[in-house]
Amino acid sequence: MKRLLLAPLLISISLLNMGFLGKPKLQGLYCSETKNLLNKSFEDKWKDYPWIYDVKTGKLYDYDEFLNEINPLEYDKVGEYSFSYRSRMIDNILKIRETETSPFSEEVIGMYSIDLEKNKSSYNTEENLKDITTTRCEKIDLPKGVKINY
Repeated sequence: MKRLLLAPLLISISLLNMGFLGKPKLQGLYCSETKNLLNKSFEDKWKDYPWIYDVKTGKLYDYDEFLNEINPLEYDKVGEYSFSYRSRMIDNILKIRETETSPFSEEVIGMYSIDLEKNKSSYNTEENLKDITTTRCEKIDLPKGVKINY
């Protein structure tokens, strides 16, 4: 009788563990040209669109301050401007490709390369590969009580 109950118990435990193993581990990262990143408050950093990414895959997420929740980020719209994102993790470098479209100008493709060990970000566009903007970055905690929608 005990053997009959053992198999369903092990299967149930296995299925429960699968639900917890698949969730991404998210990290917030604030990058700025400001010389001293410590001058900005925690709230100001979150209002200034930090990067939120899965540390394993590099998949991006977006923070909704009003709802206090984090959602997957593939597309964003700000006024007449639309942004689409593709990202991935290569070793300890977060690579992000941002495509910006608007009715006012041609499509702009920007590329971010964020070294997570050195806490430095570089940005350039496809049309100006040599014009690189470098910023300093710092890891920031996720807001308290935030709901994460995977």
